[in-house]
Amino acid sequence: MLRYILLSFQVVTAVRVSLLDSEQSSAQLNGRLSKRSPLPLNGDASKCFQMKIQANGINLNVLVDSATSDLIVPLSTLNNYRGPTLPDTKRGEPVSGSYGSGATWKGYGFLATVNIPDTGIIATNSPTVGIYQQSIEPTVISGEPRQGVFGFAYPSLSYYHTSPESVMDAWYKSKTILKNQVATQLCPYGLSEKSYIDIGNTDSTKKCGTNGESVAWVYSPSLDFFTVSIRNILVNDRPVILPVAFKENEFQQNSFSYIDTCSRSIRLPHLVLDGLIGAITASRAFQPPLTTMETLAFFWQRDVIDTLKYTIDWKKLPTLSFVLDTGVPKKKKGSYSTVKITLGPKDYLQQIGPNQYLFSVGFGSETSITLGIPFMTRLKVVFDREGGRIGFGPGCGCDTPTDGYPTIMNERKVLWPLPRSKWSRFKHTVAQKLSELYISFK
Repeated sequence: MLRYILLSFQVVTAVRVSLLDSEQSSAQLNGRLSKRSPLPLNGDASKCFQMKIQANGINLNVLVDSATSDLIVPLSTLNNYRGPTLPDTKRGEPVSGSYGSGATWKGYGFLATVNIPDTGIIATNSPTVGIYQQSIEPTVISGEPRQGVFGFAYPSLSYYHTSPESVMDAWYKSKTILKNQVATQLCPYGLSEKSYIDIGNTDSTKKCGTNGESVAWVYSPSLDFFTVSIRNILVNDRPVILPVAFKENEFQQNSFSYIDTCSRSIRLPHLVLDGLIGAITASRAFQPPLTTMETLAFFWQRDVIDTLKYTIDWKKLPTLSFVLDTGVPKKKKGSYSTVKITLGPKDYLQQIGPNQYLFSVGFGSETSITLGIPFMTRLKVVFDREGGRIGFGPGCGCDTPTDGYPTIMNERKVLWPLPRSKWSRFKHTVAQKLSELYISFK
């Protein structure tokens, strides 16, 4: 009887195959992944996540980057690189480029056969940039484990200009993905094995009270980087004074802030960052209380916080909210509806070890904001390249929430998390008790 009841409460989840596990039989995988692409990512929230691709038959572990458009692969002559390479035929269109990190490269643009192993996603005319030279400090790719870059931003950012415009567009035009979209679930410490990328946004499995689709969409005001228009920032639901430069940028109608899957932190204007840190220190959530030097070290110099030395009362810490334009006009002329995404303290204080936490918010530009990995470690984010919009829904850990964050709401109601019905709470409690009982019998 107990076994029957336990089975009735069992949750069925989709099988996902690790991108970095070469031990599994491709024959087993092709059948169940040929039409679907949700695939786990390797890595964690402290750096760019990675996925596996094949370029002209060569397996590569590539960084997943929403802020670039090209597929970057190593050629056999590449300096300061140790790993798999493609032959350098010295053929193709000369191309060079650089990244925000300061890394630079030179290479050739050419069309290659690029596929995602163990799926049906493939195109024989995928725009690819093979690099033969890169800066030394920093490098673009080292080979251990970074062996390339998969950029899926809008094609206008491409360094190599051809048709199709990017590997994403090649896959879409070859009809091996049905939607020109990418969905990501980038997970925090302790849940990193649940991180995945869904090329084509094919997975609509019901999740945490939703139908699997995004619960809110906002428009991307510029079709190069994935950008959002931030109307307001709140700390503990109180608006923070935005710098004059940010407001001036807004009036010029190019107040674009960026969503970046390769940024390790949320980057705020100095005034906003100062307001958040002030609210954290005023909360008295740390025991023993932080000294001025410790506050400087933890929040401005990003030293690691060890909870063996400090007790953190998480409920005392402030929330951090971003109000985003949806792009949907309201009845009032010139006004748009908004979506508010509120992060909890475990989003901006990211766990990086068993007892270690890192303040994952830093100083950026005075005119824009970067919403990096910590912004999305508990959200599923959909990048719609064709529709020029970004979707948000429940992500990692939503089935076992500990603090009630993040939350997504529009001007009228909370979109997620949805309030639990009495029956839902009853089922959850019974399932939990039966699971504990089952474990005690084992």
